[in-house]
Amino acid sequence: VFYRQKRIGMDRKVFEIIKFRTMNSSDTAGPEWTVKDDPRRTSLGKFLRSTSLDELPQLFNMLKGDISIVGPRPLMEDGFNRYSDEIKKNIYLNNKPGLTGMGSLFFRDEENMLSQRLSQAKKMYTNKIMPVKGKLELWYKENRNLWIDFKIVVLTAVSIFFPKNKLHVNAFNGINKQLIAAYMQLVS
Repeated sequence: VFYRQKRIGMDRKVFEIIKFRTMNSSDTAGPEWTVKDDPRRTSLGKFLRSTSLDELPQLFNMLKGDISIVGPRPLMEDGFNRYSDEIKKNIYLNNKPGLTGMGSLFFRDEENMLSQRLSQAKKMYTNKIMPVKGKLELWYKENRNLWIDFKIVVLTAVSIFFPKNKLHVNAFNGINKQLIAAYMQLVS
């Protein structure tokens, strides 16, 4: 029922994140990433992932102090290593990962984006998505406050119920316009 996975946490310490199992554990064939309509997903898993309920067991990680409510999403080592050196050096430095954050808010539809370009998914993820995600997470780290955290939590909830909304694009003052333009190019 539960799935544990090693993730990079605050100050680059490895911890085990807890999630509901949403994939057939015996099926290892398939793309490196979970994609829309991935055949490895269980029927319950499809629902859990689409509503983000698969993340619910991470409340145990919050109680343990591994993650907070808002912060950069904790990544597996392979994903973390796709960040530029600058982002790797700073993203989790004195900064707990979170249950939600700028990267997960802006890239809520990442599975669908990668599905549409499956043959180029690895290149797109590494060269396009990760640089934008990393810069969004660093912007959060440099500007975080209670108001921004509140907006991220509310907009994350809105995006679960209305996945095609783009309220987050204009919700945060001070994000570099080129960064927003790069994001919009990816999602269009």
